[in-house]
Amino acid sequence: MVKAKLLLTLLPLAFCTGCMQFELSAEELMRPPALTQEQLEISTALERAVGDSNIKYKYPETGEHRSSFLFYDLDDDGQDEALIFYQAASKGSATWMNILDKQDDHWVSVFDISAPNQETEVDFISFQPLLEQGSIVIGWADEYMNEKSAVVYTYDGTVLTEVYEDDYDFLSFTDLNKDNKLDMITVVSDPFYEESTVSFITEDSDISGKHILERKDILELPYGSAEIVSVQSGFTDVITPAIFIDSIINISRNETAMVSQVVSASGDELVNLLDSDDSETLLSESTIRPTSTLCQDINGDGFIEIPGVSVLPGYEEEEEVLYLTTFNRLGVGHSLLPATRCVINEDHRYLLEFPERWLDKVTIISQLETNEWSFIRYNGTLEDSSALLLRLKVYSVKDYHDKFESETFKLLGRQGLFEYYAHIPESSDELAITSLELDRFFEFLE
Repeated sequence: MVKAKLLLTLLPLAFCTGCMQFELSAEELMRPPALTQEQLEISTALERAVGDSNIKYKYPETGEHRSSFLFYDLDDDGQDEALIFYQAASKGSATWMNILDKQDDHWVSVFDISAPNQETEVDFISFQPLLEQGSIVIGWADEYMNEKSAVVYTYDGTVLTEVYEDDYDFLSFTDLNKDNKLDMITVVSDPFYEESTVSFITEDSDISGKHILERKDILELPYGSAEIVSVQSGFTDVITPAIFIDSIINISRNETAMVSQVVSASGDELVNLLDSDDSETLLSESTIRPTSTLCQDINGDGFIEIPGVSVLPGYEEEEEVLYLTTFNRLGVGHSLLPATRCVINEDHRYLLEFPERWLDKVTIISQLETNEWSFIRYNGTLEDSSALLLRLKVYSVKDYHDKFESETFKLLGRQGLFEYYAHIPESSDELAITSLELDRFFEFLE
């Protein structure tokens, strides 16, 4: 049974949190929004420190923390500091971050730092235990140069110190090599050099014994000219954490497709789990698909599955093709094991899981003018719809509803401005679907 909501929309992701043992809740990271009076006190303290009352407050554009006023215990003294992103007329067009501490019941500015350059905006801020003393990660985005830089800072109660910097298009925090230390994974795509790389950054010690962050490995991905659209961290099985990367590649001059890559780490070395160097087969080739479906935990089992598609019976020679989507788990011995098979209606945002008995025996007739899919036993041609098993139909709430059909169709649910109906004809066919099965197999998309 499909339990999870399917992800289809290609949303740009700034960063993803990683393994469960390191993922911190919003309550742990940031207290609820400050009271207006407290914000006023902080604002007054900032104006006094900057010497300018013409303050424009900025906020992170992505990520978990999107407020101009952030609160977090940076120095582990049991009391939250306040962090403010701002611009001041007296300081030009640069974005700054100010740290304020509450001393004797008064907010006082204790540190001020500017963005890397005049054009840089705040992409995200995240508080992560990358080092023994904890760390602050800020994504600075230069929209003019189309570049992003993740800067890692530590704070000792007085000074904010930069300890690491790396470019990123996507960022993830997870214990990728299972050494009980949080790692930072950056994914960068360079269209000019047609190269996409994954970097593995983790804690180490220098010759003096000081804890530092260091890039341990960098892995070049196949399909270097691909456009990366999604990076997620998760597990392939109970013991293997990984980064799941979905990208768009060019199949021909006018045709694109999606492809997936799965990257993990062995010790300090990154490993491509789908296209490993010691294998003659490129498993990623079986993930190439003309649909926008992303890797995800489709069935709610705690593991991320990898989608691939096959043509439904009767559509081999058709121009407008319908597909069966198979979500696979990565198995031992360099293999993909089917976990769930379903058909996905991207236009009307629903899916239907295929019962095992339907595989290679059932296909779909699509009627665009009525927003309807008819599921039939395939008897060698799409023209033969005599063995009808199921009809799924979508109405806009503004559409006319045929009274006769309303009496024979069952309402499955509503989503936005649309209503979803199903009709199961009486049938003695061994492939017939029951109403209970339909309730289990039908799912709305996000």
